[in-house]
Amino acid sequence: MITFGKLDPDGTSGAAYSLSNDDGLTWGAFTFFSTPVSETAAFSPGVLTVNGTVYSVAYGSQSDGSSNANLWTSVDNGSTWSLLSEIRQTNDVGINETGIAQVGATSLLAISRDDLNLNTWGHFSNDFGLTWSSQVDYTAQVGVLQDPQLVQTRTALLLFGRQYDTTKSPNEMVAFASYDGGLTFADRTVLDTYTGLPIDGGYCWPLLRSDGKIFLVYYADSNNLREPDIKSLVLQWDRKSAN
Repeated sequence: MITFGKLDPDGTSGAAYSLSNDDGLTWGAFTFFSTPVSETAAFSPGVLTVNGTVYSVAYGSQSDGSSNANLWTSVDNGSTWSLLSEIRQTNDVGINETGIAQVGATSLLAISRDDLNLNTWGHFSNDFGLTWSSQVDYTAQVGVLQDPQLVQTRTALLLFGRQYDTTKSPNEMVAFASYDGGLTFADRTVLDTYTGLPIDGGYCWPLLRSDGKIFLVYYADSNNLREPDIKSLVLQWDRKSAN
């Protein structure tokens, strides 16, 4: 499955998806997630599969102009999707890009980008995403992250993201590790740096391989030309060290 922000016939933008049944050689027609299509702006690249149910997070605008991340599920391998819950709770600030991971038998953790790029927020669910806690502020531990992504390995829960810091150069793509189910994150590791504008790099798409290593695809403006390039690396994480 692949998702894009797409225009409908009336010129309204929304998140839509397409499926391939032949390993990406051909693709089907795009289907919008929401009606009206503008209710869902974009989907996270990360998905979580538990007991045949696929979980993914999308976000869209609220009536006040802020954003809310929503948990969607599919029980037919991505052919159809249903909105399960709103992650943002009453009195929480706006959140958009979000990564999710399973951190317990029935528990999920969602970590989100802040609308104003001032914080990094987390929410916990103890019932597979039906309900969510109020916001947990991770900023003191990880700084301000954009497009956070979570991957559970054999030894740690890894958090990836673009470090948002307008006072620092070069820009950084970073990783953190949690050894307590996402309660705390440490072991900050810079995976790559790039110059130019912060938006010209640092977003990544991690995939956990069968050997326990992580294949990470990302983009960076390596040559400061406003021409982002696609890169990849393989990461093996051991407690208190990254190779």
